[in-house]
Amino acid sequence: MKRGFKLDLKNIPLLPGKIHFIRIVDSNGNVSVLNESFHVGVEYIGEYIWATIDIGLQLLTILYNDEEMIVHEIIRYNYKID
Repeated sequence: MKRGFKLDLKNIPLLPGKIHFIRIVDSNGNVSVLNESFHVGVEYIGEYIWATIDIGLQLLTILYNDEEMIVHEIIRYNYKID
């Protein structure tokens, strides 16, 4: 980083793209992504899921890989980014 360079942490631009998270489903069937809770279903308790935020579409998609490594989309949420 250049000397004298300052980054305004309150004004960081977000560009279209995707952010991926791997989370474990809690005992209530929820996962936490960026300090927000999302319900995915009690059938996934104790399982790991893959959550993807699409910044351009402002969409959170939650996916699950089963034992045969087949990817299943569980649910989508609108995810407004200010």
